[in-house]
Amino acid sequence: MIKVFRKNNFIKVHFSNGKTFTSTKCTDDMWSYIGQNYDNEKKLKQYLLKESDKEELLKSIKASHYLTLKGSSVYMTDISEISIPENLVSKILDAEEKKDQKELTKLRNFWRLVSMNPDARVRNNIFWFIRKWGLKLSESGFIIAYRNADIKQAKSYSTSEVKEIINSYYTNKYIQNKDPKHIYYKNTTLEEAYKNIMEGNQGPVYTDHHSHSFNIKLGQPVSMPREDTDTCQENTCSRGLHVASAGWLSQNYFGSVGMQVLVNPMNIVAVPPEDSYGKMRTCEYFPVCLVDFDKEGHVIEPEINLYNDIQYLQNLKIEGKINNEDVDHYTLVANNYQSREDIYDSILQTLKQK
Repeated sequence: MIKVFRKNNFIKVHFSNGKTFTSTKCTDDMWSYIGQNYDNEKKLKQYLLKESDKEELLKSIKASHYLTLKGSSVYMTDISEISIPENLVSKILDAEEKKDQKELTKLRNFWRLVSMNPDARVRNNIFWFIRKWGLKLSESGFIIAYRNADIKQAKSYSTSEVKEIINSYYTNKYIQNKDPKHIYYKNTTLEEAYKNIMEGNQGPVYTDHHSHSFNIKLGQPVSMPREDTDTCQENTCSRGLHVASAGWLSQNYFGSVGMQVLVNPMNIVAVPPEDSYGKMRTCEYFPVCLVDFDKEGHVIEPEINLYNDIQYLQNLKIEGKINNEDVDHYTLVANNYQSREDIYDSILQTLKQK
């Protein structure tokens, strides 16, 4: 049998197993719920546990160095006046508690770029989509995604050689701390072979399987005008550049070659609201490297650090302003906000300091 004591906004509930729930913020709605479910201890315990979690969450937000609570919405006011979805709030608080500065930098850079996206539905859905499909973020806040492509034009290096060169370059330079300038690949250095692919024209040219109209080269952004894309979230297959999670993509799914790409959250045009659909549309992505597939046809995610995002960041197109009038669930109308130019400069300064 449970026992309940209330005085003004203070309430204490004793459960039959000896545990108690205490709150100094008992509302009329809470009191009414307790009265209606007084005989259902299991249901009441679940409800009060959620209320307790909410109180702890509010305490953490108020103690945060990065988050600001205004009414029932949470903001990073030094970045923008767009409210933050709860699942991203939880990730930021978790990183703060663990003093994980690298994770905090990643999440804050991600939110800066999300704040530049003019579509409120994208801003609201994108972190849910990332969590749902297990997508990862680069340190500069870009989304690490995947897609397939077909070979359009062979060059000096084959697809298998491109994989070998890029993987060897990253492994030697960033994992084993060896200088690619002093490592030889066939008749040239690994450094030069890497540059020939990422900055030159010696790697194969790929294209999209659907239209065969795009030239896709590693190290070069692939883009189309945003106004030419379909921004309707419910249209799962439509106009735009499609990218997916590693869990969604499979071997030979719309293309014979798998590649890892970086997506700037600013450039996402449609995030599907369906739980079962793991692709989204963007107006630009940045091909980083080629990927292999296992025996079941699933993507083998490269175990390499991504530093191409810095090169990509420096090539960002900074146009327009944040659309704070496109109001949806997590967004509020803001009179004062940082311009895209200010946010872009802020990210560059952060990277330069690092």
